[in-house]
Amino acid sequence: SSATPPSATVLYLDHCGHPAPLTLCYHATSSRVLSSSIDDRGNPSTITEVDSAYCPSCLSFYDATTASSSDVRGYCPKATCRSCPSCRANLVVNMSTTSTSSNICYYLCGHCKWNSMECDITSPAPASDSPTKEEARAATDALGTACKQAIAAIAKRGANEAVVVSSPAKAFATLVEGWAARSKEAERQRREGEAATIIPGRRGDAARNRRKADGPGGWSVESLEAAMSKRREADKASVVAPMVKGIEVQRLSLSDSANVDDDDGPESTRPNAERGCAQAVLGPGIAASSAAMGKLYPLSVPLRPRKSRRCRAELAAGRTGILIKPKLNPLEGDSSLRSGHGQWWKKDSSAVHVVPRVRVVRQGQLMLADSRVRHALLLSVTNPTLGMIRLRLNGADLRSFDASTASDDEGYTLRNIRIDSLGRCRANVRMIGSTSTIVLPDMVELEAVEDALFDIGASQSKEPKEVETWDANAILKATECDDEGLSVCPFSAVAVSKDRAWIQLVIEEDGFKETSTPGEFVALPATLQVEIGNGSWESSLIKSVEVKEGESDLFSVRLLLAWRA
Repeated sequence: SSATPPSATVLYLDHCGHPAPLTLCYHATSSRVLSSSIDDRGNPSTITEVDSAYCPSCLSFYDATTASSSDVRGYCPKATCRSCPSCRANLVVNMSTTSTSSNICYYLCGHCKWNSMECDITSPAPASDSPTKEEARAATDALGTACKQAIAAIAKRGANEAVVVSSPAKAFATLVEGWAARSKEAERQRREGEAATIIPGRRGDAARNRRKADGPGGWSVESLEAAMSKRREADKASVVAPMVKGIEVQRLSLSDSANVDDDDGPESTRPNAERGCAQAVLGPGIAASSAAMGKLYPLSVPLRPRKSRRCRAELAAGRTGILIKPKLNPLEGDSSLRSGHGQWWKKDSSAVHVVPRVRVVRQGQLMLADSRVRHALLLSVTNPTLGMIRLRLNGADLRSFDASTASDDEGYTLRNIRIDSLGRCRANVRMIGSTSTIVLPDMVELEAVEDALFDIGASQSKEPKEVETWDANAILKATECDDEGLSVCPFSAVAVSKDRAWIQLVIEEDGFKETSTPGEFVALPATLQVEIGNGSWESSLIKSVEVKEGESDLFSVRLLLAWRA
């Protein structure tokens, strides 16, 4: 990715074992598992459904049934929503006066100056210099009707020719098939020693053509030269042939460039919308180099879908499992409307609103005398809810991670992991050990989150003194000879301030890989445990279950603490 990856990140594992940033995770109502929007790996934790669609140009919106109907078919039906077939920019409706007619209305591209007059798509414009809104709308609708009729005529003509080209990819594939058939025929005739003219689809004439070329006296150099001359002429004629399997093939050269710009050619040789799709796959640069590409028809603007997402685990349990559901109007929630400002979704179960956020604040490493590597991390945990939360960071082992992303060629490496939600950065993350503990760390209690608007104008809050003076090198040197303490519990609380806590982690690398690559991402597994009940995490709406005396009902989330070595 072109974006710069972060120096450290904390990934949350969904119920299918896929690591993802917290901003890509969801927590279903009263659910005990996390889901994510990671869809590029096997067995995703969520499914998506199209609820509605809208036009990015005019912001018209349709429900899923209307958007897929025969009248819309996934494209905006409005006459004003058209894009340039050459550069894909939005077209505008322009009115002008020509030398041969009165005022006309046509499409114009402000980027590459393409216009629809070259493909004869126009409509009469209002006679007055200052037309009313109704007159302008009627002229625009007439222009859209003319465009639809022209495209329908091309589709009908293509059906009569038994040519169906529905996409640039299919058009390009048809071209490749046509040229492959010609190459195959030429190769077959070359192996057989034929000197006859290449005529696709007439294999039975090859022997008769060869006997005619040999003449009554048999084979001769003169007959061979004459046959080769005919073959060259036939090849040249076949290249400039207007159609190959129903798709136009045009030869361009510097010597006859004037012929390319000739607009008076026969109708059968002019590019149409369907044949232009095959030429458009060559790129806008080639399209702009030929005036013939200017005769392509305007393209309809495709609608953009608005999707809802559901949790697979909740669906398997017989519940709806709705994680996020958009509103029908894409502008609903915008400040341009009178009400509903900021309410963009019918339902939004993003995990950032409920699940505590863990960050890597600082980190350091120390090489011990026996080539062992010890790491020290300072983590911060923030409460995003309006209620009190009791939690702790606990150890975990490597068995809780997705095995489909692991590779054993360099120890235990997670391949192509999404480490950033905004920059879409991906990296390979090398696991350097487990954080399993013998003694459980103490619970920390976080207060409800404070509204940031209340602190506007106030002095900036400072971090606790223990956090400001925390130094990774000092911590590592102090624990250099304390191997027993690390094996008991590597997690310890440094400070707690209102809705935020700082936790220290000191861990030793297991030595999966003798030599590390500078700048690579290394990671450690961990578990975030949140207490349910007794006033803790009430905003999650999770029902507490009965546990043994002296124990607590815990909600566990698997974490991946990753940083750049």
